[in-house]
Amino acid sequence: MTSPARPPTIPRWNQDTDRTRRMQDVPELPLLDTRGGRPMMLVRIKMARLCFLRLLAVAVCAAGGESCGQYLEAVVPTGVTPVQILWDPAVNKVYCSNEQDASITVISGETNQVLTTIQVGDYPIFLCLNADGSKLYCSRGEEDRLVVVDTRADTVMKTINITHRPGHMVCNSTMNKLYISCNDDPVYRITVLDATADTVLRYIQVLGIGPLLWNPASNRVFCYTIWNADTMKVIDCATDELVERMPLNDGPGAWCFGPANGLVYLSARYAVHVYSPDGDSEVAAVPGRAGPLCATLNPNRVFAVGTGPGGTVIRIVDGESHTVLDSVIVGGGGVSLVADTWRDRIYFANTNARKVDIIDARADTLVKAIPLGRYPAAICWSQTNSRVYISDEMDNVVYVIRDTSTGIVETRPVSLAPARCATILRQALVWHEETPGELLDMAGRRVATLKPGSNDLHGLDAGVYFLRWQEEGVGCIRKVILMR
Repeated sequence: MTSPARPPTIPRWNQDTDRTRRMQDVPELPLLDTRGGRPMMLVRIKMARLCFLRLLAVAVCAAGGESCGQYLEAVVPTGVTPVQILWDPAVNKVYCSNEQDASITVISGETNQVLTTIQVGDYPIFLCLNADGSKLYCSRGEEDRLVVVDTRADTVMKTINITHRPGHMVCNSTMNKLYISCNDDPVYRITVLDATADTVLRYIQVLGIGPLLWNPASNRVFCYTIWNADTMKVIDCATDELVERMPLNDGPGAWCFGPANGLVYLSARYAVHVYSPDGDSEVAAVPGRAGPLCATLNPNRVFAVGTGPGGTVIRIVDGESHTVLDSVIVGGGGVSLVADTWRDRIYFANTNARKVDIIDARADTLVKAIPLGRYPAAICWSQTNSRVYISDEMDNVVYVIRDTSTGIVETRPVSLAPARCATILRQALVWHEETPGELLDMAGRRVATLKPGSNDLHGLDAGVYFLRWQEEGVGCIRKVILMR
């Protein structure tokens, strides 16, 4: 698999990255104003580039449009170098951190319009939500700061001092705790933060930490070391103690969680490693070089970017037998992909080929490739809006891909009549539909099957959930809030 067209960089989990060297060959594109003596010619170049991308969106819609299912719906301007992107289902907004612009761009999930730009300080990169989506955390490793944003008001609530270069973050949504990797020679550790009080609970010493993954099936955090001997490590979130260690020696890369079986998948140089939910054993190792990966619920499969005879491929791994079922050739190369678990689509931000590849997870075929700009990289999916968002680090935009194909679509009941919705009590949900439904958490995982009548929800935490059911052959979705 070839590297992205952009000049080679140290992976973002290495907090010793020389940002000046990383950006030296990237054209500097100023914001759309002339303050501070910015040359008008550069402003016109930026405007022309944005106009071209928007015309590209119009052309793609005209060529295929909604009748073809997936299409480029909008191109949204951001700050300089948008590096991370996520969707907050609690407020239906998209947040994009702009590394070279000291800001976060906030985009409406309804209208694709920029709502505001939040100034957060130098070098914002990694983003993470708390359990109910009311807070957004942004790590600024260069400044040893963690910025906390109120997602309802889109204002900075506070800035927390997190020493030793905070980087990757993951939220334990059951206990509302953040686990933050901190790499600053000679100190390497994971900082555990109470996301309710925003106070540090403890430090866990781990050498050279890579990306983190929280497994809700076992309430454990998975991480690995990337220096000296590669080692997979597991943290029990109940005690915040390291409970498992397992050698890798395989150049580990990216994590993903299997929603169908609770297994944990880790891509590496020579294989995809499959671990038990507790991380106490390796279930299987699927041969083949692998990069970013993601998993689907139905069918139970894992999709891993790798290298094949025809160039870059996406390998399709069966979640039961842990064998490769097929490979889809996409060419190019990239660093991120995401699963639409409701329409069973896989979206791959193909950086080298300047496109997004869309794969049908049931048919194991490439459905469509939509051309994009110069450096599509980070990606996220919104189940409420049936949209995928992709940030472009060179063109300073976010691409919005819309899916209008037959499948699960959001419905917005205009009435609160019992026949059209469910009522949530403090410990139960009264389901008025004749057919069963499902209750999903914010990650799209099924947490309860709903039957007509009262459904006991004592075992679930308070927070935001989604109802999914069929009505006259149409998939319906509605956001609900469980109170305590």
